[in-house]
Amino acid sequence: MLAFVLRLINVDCLRQAVCYNAAQQADWRVSFATRKESAVIHQPRVQIHYCTQCRWLLRAAWYAQELLTTFETELGEVALVPGTGGIFAVYVDATPIWSRAEQGRFPDIKELKQLVRDQVAEERNLGHTDRSHQPNES
Repeated sequence: MLAFVLRLINVDCLRQAVCYNAAQQADWRVSFATRKESAVIHQPRVQIHYCTQCRWLLRAAWYAQELLTTFETELGEVALVPGTGGIFAVYVDATPIWSRAEQGRFPDIKELKQLVRDQVAEERNLGHTDRSHQPNES
């Protein structure tokens, strides 16, 4: 009889612990969501639209990696947007900064970084990317 009573007590304690943990987790989720919403600071979103038919995913991914490495704290997101019909375009938020259809070529990474920099951090120095090549005068 004593074993049966102890089992009932353990089951009741277990139920209370499960209910408490579930309530605690729900409170944490609400608290986290509220904290996350209140701490949202707008950071620019770069979109790279590329043509899947032309197999330009690798090029788009490389540009994305370069931009994320260069602008670690300035960018909130770099999105790869698949498309068709030979599209290759880059946008910062809703502003187009490069279009292969208009320029007739892909951007050099130096050009693309400078165009993104002009939109997201004008005062930022890109180091050697900003320096023009000067031949040695001997």
